[in-house]
Amino acid sequence: MRLWRIKTGRELWPFGDAVEDAFVFPSCLAELQEELCQRRQLERVDVDGAAALEVGPGLVLFDDAFVDGPALDHLVRESRGAGSTALHLDDDPLGRYLAPLAEDTRAVGLFKLDQQVRAANADALRRQLGAEARAVPLPAAAAELERLPAFPAHRPTLELPRARAVAARVRAWPHVLWLNQALAYQPRGPATRGPGGNEIAASARVHRTAYLERSQIGPDTVIEPHATLIDTCVGPSCHIADHSVLIGCAIGHHCHTLTDTYLRRVVSYPDSTLSSMGLEEVLIGRGVFLTSAVIFFPTVLGEPAQAQLEAGAVETGRPRLGGCVGHHAVLGTRAIFQPGRVVHNGYTVVMRPEEGVTRVDPAVATGLPSCWHQGRLMPVDQVSPGYTPPELD
Repeated sequence: MRLWRIKTGRELWPFGDAVEDAFVFPSCLAELQEELCQRRQLERVDVDGAAALEVGPGLVLFDDAFVDGPALDHLVRESRGAGSTALHLDDDPLGRYLAPLAEDTRAVGLFKLDQQVRAANADALRRQLGAEARAVPLPAAAAELERLPAFPAHRPTLELPRARAVAARVRAWPHVLWLNQALAYQPRGPATRGPGGNEIAASARVHRTAYLERSQIGPDTVIEPHATLIDTCVGPSCHIADHSVLIGCAIGHHCHTLTDTYLRRVVSYPDSTLSSMGLEEVLIGRGVFLTSAVIFFPTVLGEPAQAQLEAGAVETGRPRLGGCVGHHAVLGTRAIFQPGRVVHNGYTVVMRPEEGVTRVDPAVATGLPSCWHQGRLMPVDQVSPGYTPPELD
């Protein structure tokens, strides 16, 4: 079968890379599309989406679409004798996890055509196929609930998808973050090694005191003593230092952590140094140095999570979102960021000492839970009436 791959030429902000170079574990979107064609013995034809084009019959895949083998097989099965079809995310745990930010992200960008189609450019082709093709939703994904602090106006749980077939359209940096998280939570295949449902490359070195559960470890990666990895994908030639904890993460090749690092649902491009306590829901670019005590607050008390995009801040529909760090940025100790913020490529950020809490103002009432808000300590009940910190439950 022939597959037309439509090259849109779009860039992914803030990285400045072509969208096809977005990090998707274990490599990038373009490489995974090529591997998919090779595994399914598809004849791939690259098409310049900026000019008039003519495609079909067969498969059409846009360069901003991630589709794994089970998802492609599902579309082909459901398309027999059904005319032109389009792979869609359904309103299930996977769809709700991946689709926020844009109304059209449920249309993944993979189509099966039963006839030849002409269009003026890639955008016109996507609109035409989206209007004409019958939607084929992905198989329903299972879900696992994770309890979150019960902030006002927030859902108390995060619904984590356990999807055996994964597909998504990558339009903005949060989609890169969420797609890789979904792949980290994807059930491991039958080629597991040892207990815990892990996939561990033969050349990887895992210390006997390390704890691994439902994780994937690439070739030549070293896992040091007392490290903990749960629902985490680690690429080749990485170094996970002792007492590191990684949960729901996807880490690119040649990354390493420092001792006592704690990451939850952090996604990192290759060649980065990661060291922080309690960092969560953050996308980290290539060649980043992130030292200890860097904080991306994942939520604002009483407010929904927003994401900073090129056009401005937008609602995500998600209870938590940390932020994004551009390529080759350096974040020093005590650099602190509001939820959903972006650090651009090559920036160096450190915190001014006078911006930290160096002493408690005597005017602050003792015995009351307080928090740092708008540059000073304030009672929690004044910042968010009715909220009880989980530490006091």
